[in-house]
Amino acid sequence: MIVYRFMSKEEFDKYNKGELIEGRLQDVYKGSDAYNQSVVCFFSADNLEEAEKEAGESWEYMSGIASDEVCAIFEFFHNDFKLGRGTYEDPDSYFWDPFIFIEEVLVSSYSNKDFKLKSFCTKKGDFSFYDEDWVWSRAGENSLYSLY
Repeated sequence: MIVYRFMSKEEFDKYNKGELIEGRLQDVYKGSDAYNQSVVCFFSADNLEEAEKEAGESWEYMSGIASDEVCAIFEFFHNDFKLGRGTYEDPDSYFWDPFIFIEEVLVSSYSNKDFKLKSFCTKKGDFSFYDEDWVWSRAGENSLYSLY
């Protein structure tokens, strides 16, 4: 499964060092039910190219919520995940229905042992809403993924 996530440089460095990144307690929505659980949230895509394009589009509603330092795309290989939905402000709404619901892939924790880095984009100025403004580095093109 291909997933992507916006994160801080600190989280990206922890991932590259092989550290376990644990979820934080938040409301998780499944259908009409909500419950508190410690999770890390990802968005899914059908393939790498689609993930790179969708990340630019999703920044429109993630701006101000998620860290804007790194967006990373992973492939992961285990079945220990849940599907939920996130509630976000609809960037196209003016008054009537100010929210959208986006499906998310939820895991309790992750590391580079079960999530393989495929591509990442670092902030070079402001992220924009246009995917052509994003410059992606494919994993394997560089031998070092540190941002410092």
